[in-house]
Amino acid sequence: MHLGPLSTSDAEEMLRRRIDAAEPDDPDAARLRPALPSLVDSLREPIPRDVLVTANALIDASDSGAAVGVGPGDAHRLGLAHEVGGRSAATLLYELETLGRPAHAGDPELVRRLALSRSRLSTLLADLEEAGLVERFGQGRRVLYRPKATTS
Repeated sequence: MHLGPLSTSDAEEMLRRRIDAAEPDDPDAARLRPALPSLVDSLREPIPRDVLVTANALIDASDSGAAVGVGPGDAHRLGLAHEVGGRSAATLLYELETLGRPAHAGDPELVRRLALSRSRLSTLLADLEEAGLVERFGQGRRVLYRPKATTS
């Protein structure tokens, strides 16, 4: 059975049901609840799987660092990163933002946090750059990446 795209209200209802069905101490629901409006706004004619994948990318990215909360534009950017390279790309974008400094594909902190090889990080960074989520620049012989400034 093929399910077509959901309306915005159906996508929101799907996420609200997920949040409402959660146990009171469920950390995923606690992360989704405040991000719900921006998460729903970031979805364009999603199929049900898109809704869940974007919500999971937000949760995974929040889990990967010591994030306390997620800002209004984060859900959209993380959703785009997830479309580009899956969970790894969304988590990499989040980690690059929380790192607070430019990084290269072999950055020991990124390698440790993500448990990915240098070549995989290089590929993901190139994919994020192509999607317009990070920018690259040279520093000596090294290529560094930083999250692109968001315009609100």
